[in-house]
Amino acid sequence: MAFLILFTTILCPLAVDVVLAVPVVGATTSFFAVTQNILFSGDAYLVPVKVKDLGEPVTLRVDLLTSDIIASVDHEISEDGLYTLVLQVPSSLEAADHFISVKAFRSDEVIFEQSSKVRVEVTLASFFVETEKPVYQPGQQVYFWIYGMNKNLLPNTDKYDEIFVFDPNDELIFGWYDETPSAEGVVERNFNLGTSNQAIEGNWRIHVTRGNLQKDYNFRVVNATSYPDNLEFVNVSMPIKVFEDEDLWGFVTAKNSTGGLISGICHVNLLIRLDGEEKGNISTFYEPFNGEAPFRFTMDEIREAINRYSAVGAELYVEAYVEGHLPVGWALAPVLAEDLVVHLIGDSARTLKPNQELNIQFAVSRSDGSRAPRAIGRLLTIQGNEHSLDGTNAPFQGNIIVNLQGVATSNYVVGSQAYSLEMTAFFPGQVSHASVSATRMHSETNSYVQLTIEDSHPKVGDDVKFSFLVTGNANENDFTYVVMSGGKVLEADEVSGLTFSVAMKREMFPECQVLVYSQHDGETLADSVSFHVTADHLNSVQLKEGTVVQDRLEVNVTAEPHSYVAGSMVHHDLYSRGISPFIQPLDIDEAMSSLDTNASRKHVWKTDGRWQEAVHFPAPSPAMDVSKVFKYLDLNTMSSDAVWEVSHTCNASLGWFPCMDLTCFHDEHRCHGYNVCRDRQDEMGCVYEISDQHTPVDQRTQILDQHTEEGIPWIIRSTDENGEGILRVHVRDEQTTWVSSGTAADVTSGYGFQSSPAVLNIPSN
Repeated sequence: MAFLILFTTILCPLAVDVVLAVPVVGATTSFFAVTQNILFSGDAYLVPVKVKDLGEPVTLRVDLLTSDIIASVDHEISEDGLYTLVLQVPSSLEAADHFISVKAFRSDEVIFEQSSKVRVEVTLASFFVETEKPVYQPGQQVYFWIYGMNKNLLPNTDKYDEIFVFDPNDELIFGWYDETPSAEGVVERNFNLGTSNQAIEGNWRIHVTRGNLQKDYNFRVVNATSYPDNLEFVNVSMPIKVFEDEDLWGFVTAKNSTGGLISGICHVNLLIRLDGEEKGNISTFYEPFNGEAPFRFTMDEIREAINRYSAVGAELYVEAYVEGHLPVGWALAPVLAEDLVVHLIGDSARTLKPNQELNIQFAVSRSDGSRAPRAIGRLLTIQGNEHSLDGTNAPFQGNIIVNLQGVATSNYVVGSQAYSLEMTAFFPGQVSHASVSATRMHSETNSYVQLTIEDSHPKVGDDVKFSFLVTGNANENDFTYVVMSGGKVLEADEVSGLTFSVAMKREMFPECQVLVYSQHDGETLADSVSFHVTADHLNSVQLKEGTVVQDRLEVNVTAEPHSYVAGSMVHHDLYSRGISPFIQPLDIDEAMSSLDTNASRKHVWKTDGRWQEAVHFPAPSPAMDVSKVFKYLDLNTMSSDAVWEVSHTCNASLGWFPCMDLTCFHDEHRCHGYNVCRDRQDEMGCVYEISDQHTPVDQRTQILDQHTEEGIPWIIRSTDENGEGILRVHVRDEQTTWVSSGTAADVTSGYGFQSSPAVLNIPSN
């Protein structure tokens, strides 16, 4: 008999209830359908249906309906097997209460029918705004691009309803309506900021609307530090931060408007601030000073000046000037602890399965979140306890090595009687540590399946192998796999044996989920793994070495043949302080994975500039029982035999949800930073903001004339047949360093974004 099981959602707020439309009595044929909770207007909706013990032929039907049927697809079947029905969703579909119904019938006899609610989404696409530089002065021209793309990184050419430019007072200054992109999905626009009376200093905003999607992009307008009489300036270059085991090094440059050096006596003063108050100072001078000079303040001097054992938390404000000249240059940097910091990658709450491997990754960084080269090759200690079903404990301790990525992995094999475990990783003698807990997945018959991926860092075009282990009540040759990304079922197939392969396609970027399941003797087994898929090789754009030709910087570019390429650049002084216009691969990943309810485990490394790097690791399902394996993927099951769910006494209608040990926590305690559940279920899937009490990085230096170099549209309309081209931009005749990045777009190859910024050193002629 088919009957209703009402699922309580824990992690996945998007899940909806399964509704039985027609009870069926006495059916012998087994049906198992998987339906996604999202409908994409104008897209194909895939419904895998597994049929067993069919007997006589039947017709399978999938209906999309409200009160009336909106779309339908039939398939006549005469034998057992997996059937994937493809329903075409009307492009005119609007938000409403929709249902997906799956039924099997012979003539007028309904053999099986169940339905579930679905919600409507527009096809997942996004757009990104980029200016050719991050900081402008009044009177300059602002050039910007809007790049529209689908989830598969191919161009999206839907028109933009509104493109507005707002000043810091939120006054509308410029506007465009109904703008249609090029075939590459690009919109180019520019405008002039006007005089200093018109161009208010502060953060300006480009606001773009396309359908239901709205985005804002900010850029800064400043009256850069200069002196009208002779346009002299003093620049202080120094690190964005200083660790307590380092000295403060920097460089003072004094120049006039023609690039000539200013000579004389240079004074460099260090003001040491704690909690906003000056606690000490150190002064020095350089004579003779020929326009350039390095400076150094030792950390011992700094500690002595404030009469403290440690300078951690202090901000070091350096100002410099040349006697007889007006300009004063300045910069500041906080002092950070030199300790290593241990981070758990992924959730602190996990599930475990007996006799199977539990993979746990820890990242080791410096205190600012950047990579820690001195940690590579060191041994990280892990220790903890494994708790058994009979109440006994088995403590364990060992060491894992930090690899070249800055990550250490524990491959812990769980005992057959394990119920839960806790593990902590740390360096002996240091305070920082990271902890994780895991609790046995609930099973009606102590049966489990564990899915693993062979290649933990696949890319589009790879053929990736998966394997799974089965314990307990299951037929190893009766499994089905489903591939998902962005909330969509992309493909499904039957598995023969314990391994199978999946070809990585564009649609699987950036996050992909693979699910395996089987129903045997009325019991369902299931597991899933979520992993990151790379696509930046599909149109790999690189800005390479640059050469100066007269007053132009020429930068060699490679991308796919006949690609549109646009570049942007920023002065190294600003980039090192987090001021940058660049679109990064991480930005694309986050936007395109917004509908993935399960995702890979990720750690983001911080850098001196705004650019960030991420490492990804496959994430097994965190489900506490088999029903949640589907729910956490935002899937519903429609089955002749109920999918088992562990019983608990938590009343979801009153805001109470189960911990892994089936005690309850209230929804108001979710993600509040400390555990109510011993197994940390209430903190699963949470993202915590890390506050920085120091001066924001983009306010740690002055903005100079040289930082806001007047730009030109930096564009290649089409690379040649070898994918090569030259970007040209005006630069002033003085030795300096720029950081640049590029974006490429092609109708066939799609979008590509530079994987890391290029450093361009400009010599003085």
